[in-house]
Amino acid sequence: TDNNVQSLTDKLEQAVEQVSGSDLSEIRAIELLTEIKKDQPEEIQPILENSIDELTQKLEDQLLQLPEQERVEKVLDYIEASPGNPVIQFEAADELKDHFDDPTLVELAEGIKDKAVENLTDLISEITDGTSKQEFVDIVVGDQVEDLKIITDIEIRVSPPETGVITETTPIVEEIKEIKAEIEQNIINRYADNPEQLALDVLPEE
Repeated sequence: TDNNVQSLTDKLEQAVEQVSGSDLSEIRAIELLTEIKKDQPEEIQPILENSIDELTQKLEDQLLQLPEQERVEKVLDYIEASPGNPVIQFEAADELKDHFDDPTLVELAEGIKDKAVENLTDLISEITDGTSKQEFVDIVVGDQVEDLKIITDIEIRVSPPETGVITETTPIVEEIKEIKAEIEQNIINRYADNPEQLALDVLPEE
């Protein structure tokens, strides 16, 4: 319900407030809210968006107090060491990019996405068989249209630039393509009984 979600966001913001100022806890909180957003109905989204916006502004104020090089290193080191889901890290970076005002922080959000892709490829390199890959897709990636958009963006980032010269596809690109196919199948299975909802989820909001 609205009240439950509002209570959750309030508690999350209060927890961040208690430790804010040194450990970039706002980033982790935004990752959690980004993950929660994926499963919430449309009427709940404004509550979550408002909370993400407030946390982003606190993070922006904190980061702008640091010299640019120091804040870049601090944030990227945090993302690299974070135990979080790299796909959620990537999505949260999109949220940061949308909510940051300072151009240097918008650029930093792109750096977070690159670091999240590195974390993801490290995880993918540990997959040893088809069962592990399916578990990875189910647990780390998902079965929603937004998940497919994210993995497509990641696929673009790990693919070599097009030069007109035929090059051999790297193993990580092949793995991403296979994971993308698994997500597509998950989406087909999810919407098998309700294709009309798939159309609504795919079409952009008016």
